[in-house]
Order: sequence, then C-alpha cells, then structure tokens
Amino acid sequence: MPQPTKQHLQLVGGANAVNSTIYTSSLISIGDALKITGTGSNDGIFTVTDVVDTLSSNDAAGTTFTQASCTVSSGDATITHSSNTQIIAGLSVSGTGIQTDTYIASITDSTHFEMSKTASSSGTRTLTFGDMDIYYVLKGRTISDDSSGGDPTIQINSQGDKMVALGDVDSKGGVDVWSTSATSNYGSKERLYS
Repeated sequence: MPQPTKQHLQLVGGANAVNSTIYTSSLISIGDALKITGTGSNDGIFTVTDVVDTLSSNDAAGTTFTQASCTVSSGDATITHSSNTQIIAGLSVSGTGIQTDTYIASITDSTHFEMSKTASSSGTRTLTFGDMDIYYVLKGRTISDDSSGGDPTIQINSQGDKMVALGDVDSKGGVDVWSTSATSNYGSKERLYS
C-alpha cells in the first residue's frame, strides 16, 4: 500500500521496535483520539482513520538505511550480513545484484534473511532498505507539512472519549465539556503531513 495522500502523521522508522514501540506494540489503532503537542503549528486533537504501512509492498518509500558488507549469491534469495536489529521482514531491498521490487520475505536469524526474489549477481554489496515508516491518517483540524524534526508528545485515548457537556451558567450560551478518559504520553520522531 502506498503512502497516504490524506493528512497523516508519519512515524519515522516506526515499523521497527528498536526505533519506536508505538506501532510494533499496537499502541495506536483506528478510532483512537490523539492529542499532539510540541509541534508548534500542528498541535491539536485528531482521530485516527487509518494505519498504513508499506511493508512487503516493495515501495522503497519513506526513510531508508544502508547495510554494508552483505553477501549476495546469484540465483539465491539468502543474504548474509552483519547483525543489525533494524533489518526486519517486509522491508524493501535494493542494490547491485538485487532485482527490482524485492523485499525481505523472512528473517532466518540475526545475520541472514530471505528475499522475495533471487539475486541476479554475486558479491559483497552495500544494500539499501526502505518501507520502515508507518503512517497514521488523521481526521481533525487541517494540519500543514512539518518535517522540522523535534520530539512531539502524543497522548493516546484508545477507549473512545467519554465526555460530559453541560450548559455553563457563567457565560450566556456557553457549554462546559469534560473528558473522563485517561491518556498516555508517548514521544518519538513523528512528522505531520497534510
């Protein structure tokens, strides 16, 4: 599935628990209410309408990283590499001797994985991996593109918001609203996109 075109929060490297446990521990789900602070221009409360990853899609989208000294053998789908916990199933794989639209089909152990296609040449290569970002499609006020970095705080309300609204006797026509739902704070490297 490709990156979303609707406004979304990009969890950089979020498909790997080494980078963030928000996605890998299923902390944010469709229907959750998110309160985002610390972004400056995009702080607000949003509802998650979709969770999109590009794993096993061979899109080579979003954030990428490289791994040097990978052993590739022509006609074989097995890759040998130095131990790297960022290498997970579903990431796209590219480099010399790697067929287009290839991704990691499975992890054998900490230094071997199987590709979805066989290699077309042999040798020691530097390979590029992608598709490790997670995208949360958001409904709420309009947000603007913001990839300035920083570590915004996300409060997650996964039980649905329990709210009470009462007429405010102190102001004519006003309404006081209280939320009884607890939230949890999470910080990570996120980017907001419209």
